[in-house]
Amino acid sequence: MKKTAKLLSAALLLAIIVLFAVSCGEYNYMKKDLSKYIHIDSDDYTGIPVTLYSNYEVTDLDVEKAIRLFKIDNRTLRKSASTTTFIDYGDDAYIWYWGSYVNEDNGFEIQFEGGTTMAASSSTKLTIGSGQFVEGFESGLLDAVAQKTRREYDTTKGREVKLDSILYLNIQHYRYTDAEGKVTEGSFPALHADLANPGILGERFAEKLATLKVGDTFDFGYGSNAADAALSIDWDGNGTSESLEITGKISAMASKESTVEVTAKFPKDYSAEELRGKTATFHVVIEYVDDYELPALTPELLKEKNEDFKPESTDTEGVLAEFDTYLREKLAVELAEQRHEDIVTKLWDYLMENTEFTGKYPKKALKTSKKEIREDLELEYLYYDQMLYEQYGTRFGSLESFVSVYYDLDSETSLGDYLTIRAKEITREKLIVYSIVKAEGWDLTDEEFAEGEEKLLKEYEELHGMDKDEVYDYFGEQAIYESLLYDKVMKEIAALAKVTIDLSGEAE
Repeated sequence: MKKTAKLLSAALLLAIIVLFAVSCGEYNYMKKDLSKYIHIDSDDYTGIPVTLYSNYEVTDLDVEKAIRLFKIDNRTLRKSASTTTFIDYGDDAYIWYWGSYVNEDNGFEIQFEGGTTMAASSSTKLTIGSGQFVEGFESGLLDAVAQKTRREYDTTKGREVKLDSILYLNIQHYRYTDAEGKVTEGSFPALHADLANPGILGERFAEKLATLKVGDTFDFGYGSNAADAALSIDWDGNGTSESLEITGKISAMASKESTVEVTAKFPKDYSAEELRGKTATFHVVIEYVDDYELPALTPELLKEKNEDFKPESTDTEGVLAEFDTYLREKLAVELAEQRHEDIVTKLWDYLMENTEFTGKYPKKALKTSKKEIREDLELEYLYYDQMLYEQYGTRFGSLESFVSVYYDLDSETSLGDYLTIRAKEITREKLIVYSIVKAEGWDLTDEEFAEGEEKLLKEYEELHGMDKDEVYDYFGEQAIYESLLYDKVMKEIAALAKVTIDLSGEAE
């Protein structure tokens, strides 16, 4: 599973622009009385408690990783598409994988959404040592070799399923109801199901699937014309059976698989709350490896590839020592920026959860938000519908179906309901920012806007090749202004936060 990207300011600005991309031109927050929509004073955003799980200090391991990344950036290809190469740092491994963690209550393996690519039509390229995946995944593949793994994958429709088959299921929708009546709904486009060891889904589910064929759909209690009743399972291990209604399609089958197993631990502040701090096992199939050679560190290479590195030493040992210092200084700056971004993320979550709103909304702002959110969703739908078709041969079928599945809406929430929910959320976000700006006098000065604009445009040119006109055409002047305004407000609030460091999990 790819870890949450912790990129620096450019990515943060992109996220902020996305946050405020809906620019309600018909409603001027700065000139309106916002007190009828929101109740917030300085005590609500001053001294907010924030817990961090790192001290953001540069370690020898950080330097080692940075040197490795430098070598990877300057590697040379030795052999492509190898099935006999033992994987080492700097190699590109082309893989499929699925991951799970153990439910402590009942010992069942729980797969998590986004943690599998096994049903994809093509493998994923992973550069070993790049840090793309969670800690432990890439190092766990060291010394593995493609020829020792296998992936028997058959999408032939009509092939009969057996009780010892391994299936890939496209779960179009599931509805789980616990013993207290709480309902959880969602989808799972690539569920890995070993019928010989069905785990939490149960033997009855395996037996029913074994009567079907590749390409068949199934419906257990979900629709009004369901072929079978809902499944009874004990998800939480308390001895009481709960209900699982599930509908989907058998997209592919394997008679056996040979995988490399790697263990990775998710950080305590991981984006997906259900995975925070959990240790996962990933089952990886390696298709082939592109074998690369990493360069030796020489003074010539270091100076050539780092224009701002100006060593005073003339001997190799001295240059390497100065490069170590150079790296530590750069990493210290990056970690300080990362610390600020982590604080800002937690502060924003706190404000959204604890700020008091009256329940009223400016109608013009909501109307414009709904329109622009729908336009964004239509673009997302076109993109992901095509991607789903290319990878799994199925489509969402409609914008409403895409939104329902992709955003895990329950059956009672319509597209219109979702547009209203999102429009209100964006409006609340703007109400928070503008209320604080007006109370504290934190509007952008001309100098601050010019400085922020220059930095933003430079980063978009470097990352995306976009010039000033393209950035303004894509996002609009109002969204750019609001992204910089948000950045200033959160910087001020971060300076007032009560930050504590929790390193209790570091020794685990």
